Amino acid sequence: IEQATKLMSAVHKRLHQAQGQEFGMLKSLLMEDPEALWRHNKKSKVLKILVKEAGQQPLVDAEVAAEARHREMFLAALADCELVPAADPNTSSQTERYMKVVAMRQMAQSNQNIDLDKVDKRAFQVMGVDDGDSFFKQQVPGSAQPTPEQVTAEATKTAAEARLIDSNTRKLEATTKAETAQQDFQNKKELKALDISKELIIHQSDQVNATQATQEQATQRAADRVHKLGLASAANRHSAGVAAADRNHAAHQNSLGIAHKIVAAHADRTHEAMQGGIDRDHQANQNALDRSADSAPPPPDGIEPA
Repeated sequence: IEQATKLMSAVHKRLHQAQGQEFGMLKSLLMEDPEALWRHNKKSKVLKILVKEAGQQPLVDAEVAAEARHREMFLAALADCELVPAADPNTSSQTERYMKVVAMRQMAQSNQNIDLDKVDKRAFQVMGVDDGDSFFKQQVPGSAQPTPEQVTAEATKTAAEARLIDSNTRKLEATTKAETAQQDFQNKKELKALDISKELIIHQSDQVNATQATQEQATQRAADRVHKLGLASAANRHSAGVAAADRNHAAHQNSLGIAHKIVAAHADRTHEAMQGGIDRDHQANQNALDRSADSAPPPPDGIEPA
């Protein structure tokens, strides 16, 4: 709505300001010449009010004094008041006025300190309804004072109702006490039954625990026996394994000794053969050298053999 009426609101605010300036100028003109308000209107309501305030003196008999009196009263009224536009410059349309009325009614419904009737009267005024007061209900006048007999009868009736209420209250209390006692007895009975059930459960739990302990002990003994048998079997297997390992080691040592002897004998034979070959080669070389020396010609004179 504000977006749609933005231009209209701006024009409305400036018209409001212009009207306020116009009222100020009108007030200044009236203060300069106050008689201009009724000079040409002999049936003016303002003139009648001024005449009444001046003492209802005839205008014909004391025209000069009355005019002066009227002038003074009117100038005093103008000086004491301020002429401003009655419209709201922030509300430029009837739709906004209706929305404000709806907002005021919502506030009055949620706040008990706001008089809802006055808000409704303002709503009628905003909607332009002249006889808005006729829509409200008339206040019911107060009833007449009761007679002494009516007061006595009313007091007797009130006392009887009070006694009846007291009797009903006592009866209700007795019934409540009986129900409470019955409920307590039932609760105690249920608690006793619960205690017995609890004892039975505890006893059964102890039996179950004892049975489980016995079974655990038997299982432990069987496990111990199995463990001992396993240890003995493992020891026997270890002894047999150690003996077999010793036999394997001895056989391996014997094999190594035999192989060492065979290798040593082979090495000796190989060494002897190699040594014999070397000796034979040396002897052959020596024989060849000897034969060469014997068959060589003698050296010339003066030259010694090498």
